[in-house]
Amino acid sequence: MDPLNCSCDCGCARFTITGEPFGRFMCHCTICQAVYRAPFADAIVLAAGNVPREAVEHVRFERHRPPPAVQRGRCRSCGQPVVAYMTVVPGFALAFVPVARYPQGITPPDPGMHIHYDSRVAVVDDDLPRFSGYWRSQFAVLRMVWRAARSNRHR
Repeated sequence: MDPLNCSCDCGCARFTITGEPFGRFMCHCTICQAVYRAPFADAIVLAAGNVPREAVEHVRFERHRPPPAVQRGRCRSCGQPVVAYMTVVPGFALAFVPVARYPQGITPPDPGMHIHYDSRVAVVDDDLPRFSGYWRSQFAVLRMVWRAARSNRHR
């Protein structure tokens, strides 16, 4: 995959994605609802090494709950969500990139599931699997990552 240059809408927060994504999900947790100012976050998950944090520009990172927690990065100028990171276990971390940050003309992967669906504020009319609760949602994403890695789609 060719590197993708991504940014927020105002263009101040910038980063580059390399490598193939593991998948895509919609998160309905109350934190995502607040951060994204939307009923859910539509995010693509990648290995953290494919979105090097030290190369992410003009972003403020925050945790909204005690660790282990996602470190969510937002543009320092416009406040839009840009990229988030979570260490699963030492030596293995994931990056989450909102679909809206992908460059125009690039087709993101198809969505694979809804997580934290028990916190939804609106019903979604699609046939995707729905996972409720913290641990079931976390394990569903990890299962998606594991399957993608095992299928050699991710390199």
